[in-house]
Amino acid sequence: MTNAPGKQGDERNHYAHILMTTRRMDAEGLGAKTRELDDKNTGGQEVRHIREYAAAVINAALERAGLDERVDHRSFKDRGIERVPSEHLGVEAAAMERRGEKTGRGDRNREVSERNQRIEALQAESSELAEAIAGVRKDGSTQTTPTESTPFQSPARLVLARQKSGNRSLG
Repeated sequence: MTNAPGKQGDERNHYAHILMTTRRMDAEGLGAKTRELDDKNTGGQEVRHIREYAAAVINAALERAGLDERVDHRSFKDRGIERVPSEHLGVEAAAMERRGEKTGRGDRNREVSERNQRIEALQAESSELAEAIAGVRKDGSTQTTPTESTPFQSPARLVLARQKSGNRSLG
């Protein structure tokens, strides 16, 4: 089942639900339920393997179709993408939000979205600063490189630190 972004949602949020069976399959069809996924020692590893395999199959199909898009089975954290996670709305809150009624969860997710936008802006700014410190200008010319390197803090940690200290200004 595929889903397009909601009317008021992130336009990049196209996604699909991909279902896998938990039954063994042999020449006679579906058989007994597997237990590897239920085992605390093997379950996580098996799920990661299934996700990795699904990503490989999808990416091969995208390549055959001549498309540049690719999927990645890893979490944002595992990919080094620093974003504050949103909270699942649930059926009732999502329906209320679609009707224009504000919910506590919706409010929190709007705050998270704003935070993530600030993080992305800070990441872009820190990339520009890193280029400047490295002596590389956008026009390709160079400038004198400082003798001491400037430590950079993760943009996500910087946003969170500013919020904890009460300094919510980011600009």
